[in-house]
Amino acid sequence: MVTPLNGLPEHEYERIANAISDELPKLDGHPFDVVPLNTANSIFAFKVIKGGRLIYNRMPSVITDFIERISRLYGENYPRYREALRMITGV
Repeated sequence: MVTPLNGLPEHEYERIANAISDELPKLDGHPFDVVPLNTANSIFAFKVIKGGRLIYNRMPSVITDFIERISRLYGENYPRYREALRMITGV
């Protein structure tokens, strides 16, 4: 069993995502961007979890563990991200 943030090497997740992306038809001429969340940074993963829609859930406990872990990481990293963004943009 592969669990988020553990399991296969990162390149294997990328290979799987690319294979899925290659099989999906374009939507209005635009390809889908398939991103493995278990190898994505916590800020991106949190935004997907918050605004996205889960389309398949074979193992609910793995999903809730992943959401909890990403939420903790987001809480730790977001203040530094906002400060860096403020320094870059001046806003």
